[in-house]
Amino acid sequence: MLEFILMLAMAAAGVEYFKYSQEQIVTLHENNAKLETAVNTQQETIKAQQAAAQAQNQQMITLQQNVADAESKRRDFEDKLRQKDIAAMARANAADLEIRMNRATIKALQDMINLTTPKDRDATPVQLADPSSPAQSTSSVNAATTTNTSSSPQPPPRPPKNYKKTGSSGS
Repeated sequence: MLEFILMLAMAAAGVEYFKYSQEQIVTLHENNAKLETAVNTQQETIKAQQAAAQAQNQQMITLQQNVADAESKRRDFEDKLRQKDIAAMARANAADLEIRMNRATIKALQDMINLTTPKDRDATPVQLADPSSPAQSTSSVNAATTTNTSSSPQPPPRPPKNYKKTGSSGS
């Protein structure tokens, strides 16, 4: 009888050990699935970071090309300015020179706004007057000069200032 109880105890212990090992196997399978998911997520993150780094490198190349183009245009502009005698042009026709310089300045500022506005953002509202529309400035100037009929000489017409002045950048 003692042997029979001992065999039953051994069988019960074997069954309990089997249940315990099955639970351990299930837990290990669950942990394995979690680890595989974590590894896949990390691999996807690595791929996304590599793609972002590659896109950033491409943007840096584009930026460097744009900087080189801007530097070339700046040198060309400096050469043109060296070739022109602005003082003589101002003495010859100050009003025309002022209008031309203001238009060029407005165009340069608008170009800077366009270059610095990110492509993924909606277009910014027009902040500067269109430099290619002289009709607007001359019509408002003509209206102002025809209302004043005094005999004193009038100063040359000035184009309207259609942009907000910001703080000066002293160098």
